Amino acid sequence: MSIEKRAHKAGFADIFVARPILGLVLNLLIIIAGLTALGSVDIREMPDVDQPVLSVRTTYDGAVASTVDTEVTQVLEDALSALDGMSYIESTSSSGSSRITIDLSDGTDVDVAANEAREIVSNTLRSLPDDIDDSLLATALREAEEEIGLDRKQVRIIGTLPTHETVTSFQVTPQVGVIDGIFDPVVEEGEVAEVFTVPLAHVLDLDNYVIEGRRWRGQRRHYYVVPYGPYYIWGATARMLRSLALQVQQ
Repeated sequence: MSIEKRAHKAGFADIFVARPILGLVLNLLIIIAGLTALGSVDIREMPDVDQPVLSVRTTYDGAVASTVDTEVTQVLEDALSALDGMSYIESTSSSGSSRITIDLSDGTDVDVAANEAREIVSNTLRSLPDDIDDSLLATALREAEEEIGLDRKQVRIIGTLPTHETVTSFQVTPQVGVIDGIFDPVVEEGEVAEVFTVPLAHVLDLDNYVIEGRRWRGQRRHYYVVPYGPYYIWGATARMLRSLALQVQQ
């Protein structure tokens, strides 16, 4: 019985010895099948991982690029180079504006790094020119101009909402303004995925807000949601819009 098994095995191997082309074709078919299966692997098995990045922007109105680079960008870059978890840092200096981008190493807690970066920048302000405008309004107008192409000269500020703290410990002070004239958004793709509009009447109607909840970092959290069409407006954004609605009704 054992002799018959050995003969059977030897005969099966002899097929590929006698027909090497057949063996080569079968191997190629296996490789092709494997590559095809690899392309259809579920996204849960091969997730897209975004590299954590921090961005620091500064406005120095009236200064040429070389002055911005020397008096602002280099000073901040030197200070931020001590940030824990920093993998790579790059900067851009242009007329009246400085931008520093920090790539964080894998495993770095973005929230902790952001808080540390804010402290570093705050401690470095005294070393920057007095003309640096770091007011909340100037920051809001600059961010809107850089991220969606909104010319700050088109914005007529009509009020400020109370400061909101996000679950990631960011302090956000919303500025309320009216856009004068025609505005065609120009999206900064590295910062903004999409620009959409919502009727003011929709966000001012408190009946459109609902409270939802989910577990986040081991805790049950509740948050406001104000859906509009296909858009799911939630969290800090919905909370700030609801704050606006409450202010208008008072």
